[in-house]
Amino acid sequence: MSLTIGNWIIVGVISIIIVLVWLAFSIWWHDEKSYSYSIDAYGDRIKKDSKLKAGLGVGIAAAIAISIIIGMIFTFNWYNTSTASGRRNYKDFKSNMNNGIYREITITNDDGKVIYDYTGKCDIEEQGDVDERKLKFENEQGKRVIIYYGITDTVKIIEKNRK
Repeated sequence: MSLTIGNWIIVGVISIIIVLVWLAFSIWWHDEKSYSYSIDAYGDRIKKDSKLKAGLGVGIAAAIAISIIIGMIFTFNWYNTSTASGRRNYKDFKSNMNNGIYREITITNDDGKVIYDYTGKCDIEEQGDVDERKLKFENEQGKRVIIYYGITDTVKIIEKNRK
């Protein structure tokens, strides 16, 4: 399953709410619907216990609750794997959990000469200002790297499979 921690928290909270509503419904259903009445020979009402009715109502409520929870899990999984926004969020989540993504970073100047090259696991931070052209990340050794580059320089960042 492709779920983030936030997705699991949402599923957990909603699941707890559903279970509490289900328990409340079960108690209400048992009190209200578990008895049926019949009339005896003297015309008095006789309360008869009907456990089958109570069990059926509680079972249907449980099936609905489980269906909702499973539906939420599959919906979050679909969102994280089938939409661009979900894929980006899931990629950020995986990067945070794995301390970065294995990448190749190459900066070349305007005549094609390589001025910086790095290959390794890193998590790149977005630049702050438009005027301040910089690339900021922490390498695998835990050292912060800040690279300032010019207007005519080309920055190439390619995600790689770790070998």
